[in-house]
Amino acid sequence: MRAPSYLKQRSRYRTVYNFHTALPDQKVLFTSEVDVGLKSTHTSDTCNNLNRTWHRFKTILLKAARSAFPKQVISLNKTKKIPVELQPYQHISHKLDHYIRSLSRHFTISELYGSWSRFYPSFCPLFLELFSERMDLINQFSAPTSLYSEFTASNLSFKTYLNKFKGLLRPVQRLISAKLKLEFNHYKHDAMKSAIAERNANFYEDKGKFIRSSLN
Repeated sequence: MRAPSYLKQRSRYRTVYNFHTALPDQKVLFTSEVDVGLKSTHTSDTCNNLNRTWHRFKTILLKAARSAFPKQVISLNKTKKIPVELQPYQHISHKLDHYIRSLSRHFTISELYGSWSRFYPSFCPLFLELFSERMDLINQFSAPTSLYSEFTASNLSFKTYLNKFKGLLRPVQRLISAKLKLEFNHYKHDAMKSAIAERNANFYEDKGKFIRSSLN
């Protein structure tokens, strides 16, 4: 999901003020706000410029709608559809990304131990199921039971140790991300070939369907 600022900068959303679901009191408030706005407008400021008059009128309507009517923001972004066969890769990617981000909220070895004790047992089997040949990456991780002793033996501050800990997760994160991107590109390529083959078949067998698909 894109950040609101990203959508706003690129006009990727629209705002709707729902007049139809407004209550009678809200409609009265809207009418009152418009009336006040129009009365506060000096005729001399707008009478000689149609664009300025329209802009002022639009501003008054929007201001009144914001005050009175229910608002709904509709995103114009189309969510990228992930095929079923790639969902395990997406799941494990999101899981690791979320965990790495959460590490910024850890300030003690006890907090790190608690989160790692929950994450490690669930993540490793999922990773090895998809990347059975990359056991070497998992072997670099500290087992939760040895985390305290390794931290003590390192003689590092917690901040330095945490950065080192994150560094072991980054190669795994990059591997999963690259694999997901590669597999998704393969999926799009295969889907495109399939669509072309279907369209070619329709050209000979179903002219109507061919024309409809060509226009979409």
